[in-house]
Amino acid sequence: MFRRADPAFTSKYADLAIINQALKLLCREHGIDRDRRLVLQVSTLLMGLWREGVREPSDLVDLARVNLTDMASECLAGSETR
Repeated sequence: MFRRADPAFTSKYADLAIINQALKLLCREHGIDRDRRLVLQVSTLLMGLWREGVREPSDLVDLARVNLTDMASECLAGSETR
């Protein structure tokens, strides 16, 4: 069992807090807070960025914005070719 003084315990929750703050901000910006599928996609993107080593909250949000813009462009381009 983890104790509060254990760094592994505190860092685990600090990671999720940063990711959750970024998720809330991005969902508000893109108006997707009620679409669970899109929220899951954004959270998956944020977790992937975190695993790649992005730790600074502002960098996490900025890189996610770029990725979301790219994803939206690809979706629009794909729908135009159909």
